[in-house]
Amino acid sequence: MPNSNEIKREDADPVQLKLQALTISNDVALAGVNGEVVSIIGQHMKKSSPFAKTVFITHSRPSVGYIPDDASYPKVTFEVTGTRMKPGCSENAIVDGLVRLLKGSANAK
Repeated sequence: MPNSNEIKREDADPVQLKLQALTISNDVALAGVNGEVVSIIGQHMKKSSPFAKTVFITHSRPSVGYIPDDASYPKVTFEVTGTRMKPGCSENAIVDGLVRLLKGSANAK
């Protein structure tokens, strides 16, 4: 299996991540992204959520495909070789963006 230095990456058209958040109650929220997100990003987001119970939803449409966590890129996993995302561009954007949406929703109540 090749290492991350052997995989050729080229710039392509920008990928548009769509983040969604919906609060159900004072302690329950839904947070989603339009791609197949690896579970570590979901765990990171749930730990950062201002809600006690946060359900992380993936595969909302239109899907941007695989979204690996930043630590996976050097491992050259199936998700890494099949993603349209650059290393370092999606994990924090997803977590920080969803947390901002959830905090805004919590403050609006």
